[in-house]
Amino acid sequence: MKISKVIFCIGLIPLLVLSNTACDKSSNTPGKPAKAGLSTKAVQKTLDWNMKTLVNAYEKAGHTNPKWDSYAKRCLAEFARSRMEKSTNFAEIQNNVILAIQAGCDDPMIKYLHIRFAMDQSNSKEDFTTALYKAAMDMDSSSYPEIRKFYVGETAEEQYVRAYNWPTNWSAEMSDLKQRTYNHLFAVLQDTDTPASEVYDAAHRYLQRYRGSANLYSNVWFSMEPLIFQNWPNESASWLFKGEAYTEMAWHARGSGFANTVTEEGWKLFKERLTVAQEALEKAWALNPKDPRIAVDMMYVNLGLSGGREQMELWFSRAMELDANNYDACYQKSFYLEPKWNGSDEEMLAFGRECLHSNWGGTVPLTLWNTHIRINNRNKKSNPTAYANYWKNPEVWPDIKASFDRYFEMNPDDVSYRHDYAYYAYLCGQWSEFLNQTTLFSYGTNYNYFGGKDAFNKMLETARQRTSETDVLK
Repeated sequence: MKISKVIFCIGLIPLLVLSNTACDKSSNTPGKPAKAGLSTKAVQKTLDWNMKTLVNAYEKAGHTNPKWDSYAKRCLAEFARSRMEKSTNFAEIQNNVILAIQAGCDDPMIKYLHIRFAMDQSNSKEDFTTALYKAAMDMDSSSYPEIRKFYVGETAEEQYVRAYNWPTNWSAEMSDLKQRTYNHLFAVLQDTDTPASEVYDAAHRYLQRYRGSANLYSNVWFSMEPLIFQNWPNESASWLFKGEAYTEMAWHARGSGFANTVTEEGWKLFKERLTVAQEALEKAWALNPKDPRIAVDMMYVNLGLSGGREQMELWFSRAMELDANNYDACYQKSFYLEPKWNGSDEEMLAFGRECLHSNWGGTVPLTLWNTHIRINNRNKKSNPTAYANYWKNPEVWPDIKASFDRYFEMNPDDVSYRHDYAYYAYLCGQWSEFLNQTTLFSYGTNYNYFGGKDAFNKMLETARQRTSETDVLK
């Protein structure tokens, strides 16, 4: 499926307690959105807007004090830059937000960032939920702009869902929070001072939560579409968003089953909506042929419209030419090569290995690791035994090791994937590597990733015992 990342899912520091894994792997691996394809002028304009809605807003919010102002402003300025840059100095945000809070800062935005970047990971998911809900309420009564209130509310809402298993459990608090978040977003959509790229990020993030419901998704999209094209009609981001929305609605119409399960009406809507998506993306590309996201989305539309491998490769090449670190494009090509579409496991793995030996960077080397995950996931229902034993296959570990080793060779300072490397080393029975990786969690251990602190400690005990047994045999 099309890649979509939660904006704050960026490694070990922020809000790892939100999920049971280091980052949300519902589609593939984490990746932070960048302001793709923006001109230098547009980048500066958007950065200025982020500074205005963060640093300048802090100065007007009524919580300034010489004791903590310098820390708070440095934290907010780096957070503003993180909205524009592919790499972020999280230590700068974390260190300064801690110092600001320790100095007594009670600014609601600073308190929110403290929860995201510095709250003790040993707290329960319920503790995080309570803290985020209070942060959302504090932001609501502040003078901060609607965009900031939206993001805090949306983050609190998402945490509430994960902590309390919505929709099984509901509450008046959750209903109130949902309404507030919705209102903030639609206030943003009526503010023409908001850069189109920021409108896209906020609206796209909100809409993504409804991907699991065809009716809710389309209802939310059609409520947003008129405002977006009324206020940002000639922006490539608007047309990109429309292309993505119609692609999603096309797959909703088709369903996720095999071709022989799709109804005649489902096929009709599938083709109609993909055609609208294609036209929207072509419009977006005409407005901005420097945005690699458009090329990636065209790969996905091409798959649905059976456009053929030549068209897929054309859009893949365009995406990689614009961004040599484009994991999304590599994921989409790998998806195209799945056996149920146009390839085979062997072709998927061959492409994954190609990603290790190319000049492509970023998280591209992790394509091979993710490919193995996706191949094994197909065994889950069809062959549970193979699913359970997959990682013990001696042919698998060399690929996993090569994938992570290449990634860390290219990104030596990034600790975001150390938890992943450790976990999959454990699954593959590589006890020494598991133990080694656990010593490299620079910001502490995210126990939730391993199923809780007790589960992690049992894994440590098992690995140490197995390592000792191996040493004895030697």
